[in-house]
Amino acid sequence: MSRRRVLVAGLGDSGLLTAIRLASHSDIVGISAKPGLVSGQELGIRLSRPDEWARNYWVPFDRFLRLDRVRTVHARLTGVDFSARTVFAHSSNGVSLAEPYDTLVISTGVSNGFWRQPTLQSHAEVAAELRAAHLRLAAAGTVTVIGGGAAAVSSAANIAITWPNLRVDLYFPGERALTQHSPRVWHRIRQRLNDLRVGLHPGHRALIPDGFTGNRITGEPVEWISGQPPVSSDAVLWAIGRVQPNTDWLPDEILDQHGFVRVTPVSYTHLTLPTICSV
Repeated sequence: MSRRRVLVAGLGDSGLLTAIRLASHSDIVGISAKPGLVSGQELGIRLSRPDEWARNYWVPFDRFLRLDRVRTVHARLTGVDFSARTVFAHSSNGVSLAEPYDTLVISTGVSNGFWRQPTLQSHAEVAAELRAAHLRLAAAGTVTVIGGGAAAVSSAANIAITWPNLRVDLYFPGERALTQHSPRVWHRIRQRLNDLRVGLHPGHRALIPDGFTGNRITGEPVEWISGQPPVSSDAVLWAIGRVQPNTDWLPDEILDQHGFVRVTPVSYTHLTLPTICSV
């Protein structure tokens, strides 16, 4: 009996591990818009020390020995025909592709800020993007970081460490940042931020410009729906956690009202169609 052909759509952190785990049991094809694993983790290090970040979080696929049994395709997903069990994509050189499958694993993840986007990129384009964001901050005299999660807090700290003469201010909507963590964690991190002379500004909820998703570092004044006067700085980093699912290549019939693949109440696996799963 021939082995099943499993197509893994998206080779980020989850898709990559899925492909590796399944490779000993099935014939695996992985489609990725990136030329390797370009992780969305550790934004602060990515911005402040991109070479160090790249050594750990930007890994070409050929460095994963257990991917030797996986055929990786560098392409942008454009559609799927469930009845024909075929996924469609455009390759990096503009060629239209049609990849058949027995089982489709959807792991295209989400977009978040400028550092996690589904754009088709070459090695050179990934490197240029890393360098451009770093140089934008290096040239600034003042930086505003907006957000109260780990990405925002880490970014503020790492920027202040790398450029100690740079004025860094962190604005967050609640009484404290890191609300998903223990108050003791925030107490310790707050002391560290104070030592780094990061300005802390609780109770600030930013007005998000129409159509803006946080996908670039901006330089315009930030306005607040919480009533404070606008704030100006040379560079504004938006780490507000406004994620968007990368599912524009999928039909509406398998998506919920927010654009995510529908799942069952008890499992992360999508079971409406027997040949599809989502991780």
